[in-house]
Amino acid sequence: MWQKLSWGRDISITRLSGEPVGSRVLLATDAPRVWWKVAWCADWSVIVATNSDQVDPVARDGGAGVVFLGAEQAVFALRVDNGELLSSVTDTSDVRAFQPIEHGLILALAADQILAFHVNGSLCWRQSLPDLVDDVVEEDGLLVTDVSGERYHLDYARGEPLAASQPQI
Repeated sequence: MWQKLSWGRDISITRLSGEPVGSRVLLATDAPRVWWKVAWCADWSVIVATNSDQVDPVARDGGAGVVFLGAEQAVFALRVDNGELLSSVTDTSDVRAFQPIEHGLILALAADQILAFHVNGSLCWRQSLPDLVDDVVEEDGLLVTDVSGERYHLDYARGEPLAASQPQI
């Protein structure tokens, strides 16, 4: 699978047939059974280990020379030029997508969590929700809707509920 990143270069994500030997592996689960090769053009590649192949890893450029990679229970921030790991969060719910917002943040949308990263790769905050995340829009902060229809209004800078947000989380 190829994913075209916003600056026009491609990142490929390919499921491998077995466990690779001698490769740099990023663990996205505590029980790896599936391996994915993530390659940035011909410049570099890493192997990501997951427990399941039900949800493919996702990638997003964050600007500032950083690629964000989400796989199963982890988010990795990698340098574009050499693939060096800048930061990681390896204890989240299943990561499904990335969403940039105007305030210089990249949101990692996990099943029941939102993680906000600065475009340089550092984690700013994370917020857990009682149900699965359905939608996130910028509206005087972040307006998050879960699959049950409940809405949460979060401060984009800290991830905390705004005073008027109902229900409180």
